Amino acid sequence: MIKQAVAYLRKSMDLQETSLEQQKKDILVFAAANDINVIRFFEEAACGENVEGRPQFRNMVEFCRTSRESFQYVLVLDISRWGRFTDPTETFYWIHEVKRYGKEVIFINEGFKEDNIGTSLMKLIKSSEASEYLKKIRQNTIRGMKYHANRGFWMGGMAPYGYERMIVETGLILKNGEHKNIKDQKIKLIINKKEAKLIKFIYILYGEKGLANNSVVNYLNEKSIPSASGGRWNKSSVWSVLHNQAYIGNTVYNIRNYHRRNGDAKFNPKKDWIVTANTHEPIISKELWDKVQARTHQAFLGGWFLTKKDKPESPYLLSSIMYCTVCRSNWHGRRYHLKDKIRRIYICSGYHSYGSESCISWQIDADSLENKIISWITNKLDNKEWSGIFQRV
Repeated sequence: MIKQAVAYLRKSMDLQETSLEQQKKDILVFAAANDINVIRFFEEAACGENVEGRPQFRNMVEFCRTSRESFQYVLVLDISRWGRFTDPTETFYWIHEVKRYGKEVIFINEGFKEDNIGTSLMKLIKSSEASEYLKKIRQNTIRGMKYHANRGFWMGGMAPYGYERMIVETGLILKNGEHKNIKDQKIKLIINKKEAKLIKFIYILYGEKGLANNSVVNYLNEKSIPSASGGRWNKSSVWSVLHNQAYIGNTVYNIRNYHRRNGDAKFNPKKDWIVTANTHEPIISKELWDKVQARTHQAFLGGWFLTKKDKPESPYLLSSIMYCTVCRSNWHGRRYHLKDKIRRIYICSGYHSYGSESCISWQIDADSLENKIISWITNKLDNKEWSGIFQRV
């Protein structure tokens, strides 16, 4: 009797591994040799460290749980395709999860094996090896980054605004979106003189002229000076320029985690950043850099941004659901640290991001507004007609 199965295929995005096409061929050969009909394939290119960044893996587990189709197996090339989990025991968790729904996970490179303690022990060993392999790959990647950065080479990605990428061997300048053709070619950052003038100007406005971040944004937009993306400047883009160590000749890696382990790129703790000094020609002097960093640090201490212990417990109930009637931007919460209390306000995000070119500086006291709305809702709930509507909902 022919049995039914689904198959799970995975390829890491940054490693040289068996292609999805080859995995599918190998699984179909195994299925044909064992009288198994594969009814569905779940395939993806994703990091195997956990399941959050692997939607097809989650879909496969959900299919095992809810599908009305009759099938007995989940076919996978080998245990490393199932996942290279940081905790090897998580491999067994997901195998057991599938087993709870009456399906058996078969790693086709091992074939059908009797379910006993010896088989389980062997799977644990192989899962541990897969986890260690991933850790070793990352260690080698970081080591390679440090080695090439110490030699002054750029390791990938777009050049920071103010710089261009040049192929060392040919002297060819790469435009945005272009890549080197030969793997062993090296890339260095060189200064784009036109863009570098603007970077210096921003640092002088903030660090020497004493303009606030918002004032710098207003000035740049009033002069119709395009940002690095070609659009308008906002507080975030200016802030990024003022904190980019590339402008003092440093190369910093591992700021964000792009490994898709949780489905999103996230900032790593500063202690995990890999900083290599003097990798390329600086645009900003160390003296001006230090002056700017001291001033931005003071901005944090001045009450606009508070420490965790000072943060008010009440959330901003109306953020992103209240809109400005002038520029149609949403309102969001801010707080001021006064001498004897914390003042909570709502401010127009159009003004906050783009300054007076976008909107006027609307501010509303958060406590007063929220209390009025809560009072209005409470009065409505006391009304029998409204109370009946809410109960039916």
